[in-house]
Amino acid sequence: NNQNGRKVVKSRHLSLIYENIMNDLVATMLEECSLEGPGGILLSDLYRLLEVKSGAQIDSRLQDALWKRLRQVKEIRFQQRTDDDQSLSTFDDPPEKLAPNGPAQIWLVASKGMRMMTLNIHKQSGLPEPSVRILEAVARSRHHGILQSAVSKDLGLDAKTVFHYLKPLKALRLLHFVPISLQASGLQRSGRTNLMRLPRFQPRAAASDAAHDEHGEG
Repeated sequence: NNQNGRKVVKSRHLSLIYENIMNDLVATMLEECSLEGPGGILLSDLYRLLEVKSGAQIDSRLQDALWKRLRQVKEIRFQQRTDDDQSLSTFDDPPEKLAPNGPAQIWLVASKGMRMMTLNIHKQSGLPEPSVRILEAVARSRHHGILQSAVSKDLGLDAKTVFHYLKPLKALRLLHFVPISLQASGLQRSGRTNLMRLPRFQPRAAASDAAHDEHGEG
């Protein structure tokens, strides 16, 4: 009886560990999906991102298990697109199992509410739409960040108004700005701009320096 009891306890313990691991993996996938913005992310790319971020090998069995859990997330919309993105359909009821090499590709798009929550945007923040677009573009860049000088061109915004849309993002500390110098190719002169990242992707050393600057330390 004692031996059977220990087996039951061990089994429950292993089940709990498995559930915790799966919950962490799904949470990571939802975060990565949200960071991709309204365009969503290809399912196969999401698995690759998960491998890099978790260090786990996401084999076909684990993919099946994760897919079954993702299907239950109401904040995710599932779309089927062809290679040229010309054909698009949204699943009302995602299939339980996917064909690994089907003619169309599966994309996941996080709801606006989930995307805003991931970006730490609250309803009361009242951010203008261009500010949200800038924030979503920076989020997609992850650790690489985006140059402030390139925002107007990349997003089709008037260069004269970009600062106006960046100002609330800086005030709410939704973006981290790192001043950098740019050397124009073939020219002697250089310019200055900011590299913008989400705070979560800011290197620790730089984030620590910024905290010291804000509090007047150092």
